[in-house]
Amino acid sequence: FSKVDADDLLSLTDAVSEAAERDAGFFLHKNILAYLRKLKDSNGQYIWDRPGANVPGSIWGEPYYKSGKLPKAADSGVSKKFIAYGSLKNVFFGDRKQMTIALATEATVGADKLFEQDMSGLRVTERIAIEIGLGEALAVLKTAAS
Repeated sequence: FSKVDADDLLSLTDAVSEAAERDAGFFLHKNILAYLRKLKDSNGQYIWDRPGANVPGSIWGEPYYKSGKLPKAADSGVSKKFIAYGSLKNVFFGDRKQMTIALATEATVGADKLFEQDMSGLRVTERIAIEIGLGEALAVLKTAAS
């Protein structure tokens, strides 16, 4: 992760289609943002723009969004996807299976025996599908293959 450079990020912005550029941004873990905040362009200028008066921070003038679900600095590995760029308006979610709800009164949850303590347990299961509607809507930066 520490070897990412300004050119890598600029290449990501060029890899998405024009249709996806309108609402595009970078998606990354906050630990990875720490690396990016140190990056400079060929003129020695930082590519990360600090937040200003009513203006959020940006990378190459593009917004960024932090997510704890993306790999953090300690998660480094081979071919690990760690930064995405594009628009989530082209990502669609749908039900794969209808949501189910199950009620249990005679189960053990951790050390709690539900029946003995006059308690109930509730299990909710949902399965969703995620599909990218426009193939060039997202570009991903990953670590080296070896």
